[in-house]
Amino acid sequence: MPLNLLLEDVEKDIERWLAIHGTEERLSDGQVCIRGYDTAKAFVVNLYFEKNRLKELVAFVLKGYKDAAFVDRLTKQLIEQANTIQLKRLWAYLTGEQRMTYWQVISVRDFFPGGDGSGNLSTAEETKAVHQNNTIPQYREATVAMLRSYEQILTSIDLMDGELPFLREEIELIASGSTGKTKKKALSDKIDEERFWLLIKQAKSLKEEAEPQVYQLVLLLEQYSGPQIKNFQRILDQKLDHLNRWDVWALAYLAQDGCSDDAFESFRAWLVLQGSEVCQKVLSNVDAALSLIPGGGGTKCDSLLHCGRIAYERREGKCFTTRAVFSRVKGTPWREENVAREFPEIASHYGRY
Repeated sequence: MPLNLLLEDVEKDIERWLAIHGTEERLSDGQVCIRGYDTAKAFVVNLYFEKNRLKELVAFVLKGYKDAAFVDRLTKQLIEQANTIQLKRLWAYLTGEQRMTYWQVISVRDFFPGGDGSGNLSTAEETKAVHQNNTIPQYREATVAMLRSYEQILTSIDLMDGELPFLREEIELIASGSTGKTKKKALSDKIDEERFWLLIKQAKSLKEEAEPQVYQLVLLLEQYSGPQIKNFQRILDQKLDHLNRWDVWALAYLAQDGCSDDAFESFRAWLVLQGSEVCQKVLSNVDAALSLIPGGGGTKCDSLLHCGRIAYERREGKCFTTRAVFSRVKGTPWREENVAREFPEIASHYGRY
């Protein structure tokens, strides 16, 4: 195999290529960067296609690489080989993420004065008008187009399973510009902590990847009444607050090789999505939970933060209103330059020395 590429992980093989063929450059601030990423990526991706490593290429998309030409090429090869498992895995991620983005966009209720970067200022009302007249229609069009592409894919491979009717219903709902208010009778069950974790577990059992899991969670939550959906969001906020600790942030920082405050919130959401046992293990002893937390950028899940609000608005057809929750980082603060020394076991596990 050229360059000792293992053909098991696209990102890691790109790093291996760069280690041999990348060009080292020192920046004005003294930092060293390696040039040649685009060339490395093209070489490695083409090799994976040649060797038919389609599962690994799908995993690369699920880590955030969504170049349109690449996705088209991958989809075509999956269809040609009738690889329905990886095809659905790929498109469940793409459509799930697009749906969540769309519902987040239409859920925006607060608008502020702004500018376009050229000195032209706008009032809050003007910002709101742009959002309603331009932003929402653009995202609606993009979402409907992606869902229709997936519908065509399912139809072309004769995969006429239970997903297709729901998909068509979803296309009609979004294309109509509906707020999504459901007419179905709400479940009478109360969402307490036990049911909160049960819903998380149900969503994970339906889909393999984080974004599709969250979309399934939204669909599950829609079956409950508005007040119970708010209960879910309240419990979620509590769980995120419990995880808002400096040692957990160190775990995220070293696992991801850097972690901003926004990324840390996304990391805590990802932890909650893993379930009660993972969260409890992290809270009990961060070092003991390392085997459960993979390195790299896959431990993020922004969309979970909003799923309760989205489900509420789809159920009730009106804005989710609740008091903002303030969460302070608990424990002993650390500095970036010292984090590896202060958490040696975590640093060693992720090779951050």
